[in-house]
Amino acid sequence: MATATFRVHGSLLEGAAAASSKIAIARSIHTSCIVPSGKRQVHLSVSKSANLGKIVDLRSFSGKKDGERRDGVLSVRMGASASASAPAASTSNPKLSGQVRPSPAEAARTIVDISNEGTLSTLTETESWPTATAVRFALDAQGNPVFRFSSSALHTRNLALDNRASLHVQLEQPGRQKPQCTLRGRIVKAEEPDLQEKLEIAWERRFGIERAQDDAYFIMVVEQALQSQDMGEEEVWMSGDDYSSAVADPLREFAVKIVDDMNQKHWEDVRRFTNVYAGLDVEVEEVSMTWVDRLGFDLRVLTKSREMLEIRIPFVREVTDERDARSSLTMMAQIAWERERSYNPPDVAFVGSFSVSSGG
Repeated sequence: MATATFRVHGSLLEGAAAASSKIAIARSIHTSCIVPSGKRQVHLSVSKSANLGKIVDLRSFSGKKDGERRDGVLSVRMGASASASAPAASTSNPKLSGQVRPSPAEAARTIVDISNEGTLSTLTETESWPTATAVRFALDAQGNPVFRFSSSALHTRNLALDNRASLHVQLEQPGRQKPQCTLRGRIVKAEEPDLQEKLEIAWERRFGIERAQDDAYFIMVVEQALQSQDMGEEEVWMSGDDYSSAVADPLREFAVKIVDDMNQKHWEDVRRFTNVYAGLDVEVEEVSMTWVDRLGFDLRVLTKSREMLEIRIPFVREVTDERDARSSLTMMAQIAWERERSYNPPDVAFVGSFSVSSGG
């Protein structure tokens, strides 16, 4: 059963959530959850007549520990059929059932593919304290980070004694979201000529030709990866094999451009997405798109009551490239426009007969 998942960026939820694990949605339900810090009440509201009889699992209301609130944002993750009245959010496409955003492994591959800088931590020569510095990196075909260090570099000296290391990479998305991942593994120096050539090609593909006689190439063999959708949100561990076998999102090179175009040129459509597909029963002050991927897009909404909401809306079907994504957004915008105006298109008059004229 599909549900709409609400997440409060505050502290652990108590009170009503502890009393019952599930509630049925009536026309409007307000669930008060007591936050330990100051006993402040946070009201979660689901209001949509078409949702009558749906079930919300209160165990999916996952809060953050006290002190980890992120701007008081309430996240509203709309599932593929969370609102029965949403024309494109309800779909029978098996590829979208149960998955409305890329997997953590796909997200991690996307983050490192878009980025070329991160924070590398290695163990120091004395006392084995981890020391982190900003580094550039490239990638091989499996997503393993490739580094280039001089013989006198701090990390070169550290790795000669203990080659365990971690690389943290953070992506700055529009709307202040910061998805991030940490790769953990062992870094080895490329000694064989074939491996050196392979890593040099990977490096030059990302940074161009760089000449330095004292530099050597290193590669991290990823053993584990940790991915988080945003700062302060739950982290997910995955194996190195899961990470390496995942594929970066096909929209990664175009997402920022699509988001900018939608916010600057099609802001009315973005607002309609909130009204029609999310079905929020609140007055909206501002809304903007923050990210788009092959399975859907994220919206950030400021309400008249100054609440900040984050909404995930899935595509009707998986998109494969920039053109496909723009086409799907255009289609969803047209449907939203028609639904907002209760517009019924006229019947098409088909041609009853035709004749073929010969030339001459």
